[in-house]
Amino acid sequence: MNNIIGDILIIISSIICLFGCIGLVRFDNIYMRLQSVLKCVAFGIFLLLVGIFIKEGLTDMGIRVLLCSIFIGFTIPIIIYALAQVIDNNNK
Repeated sequence: MNNIIGDILIIISSIICLFGCIGLVRFDNIYMRLQSVLKCVAFGIFLLLVGIFIKEGLTDMGIRVLLCSIFIGFTIPIIIYALAQVIDNNNK
C-alpha cells in the first residue's frame, strides 16, 4: 500500500513540475516566471521527496529524504526572493 501511495505522489509531483516548466516558457513577465518556478520547485520537489519517504519508510535513506525536504522547504522561497531582488536591482 505504501508503494502505491508513494508512486501516486511521485506522479503528481512530476505533473506539477511539468506545469511549472510550461509556466516558465509561457509567462511574459520575469516575476511571473519566478513565481511559476517557485511553485514548481517548492511543491513539486517536496511531493517527490515525500513520496520517496513513504516508499522507503523510517530507514536511513527515508530520514535523509525527509531532512532534504525540510531543507528545500525553507531555502527555495529565500533563494527565489533573493533572485528577484537581484533582477530588480539590475533593471533600475
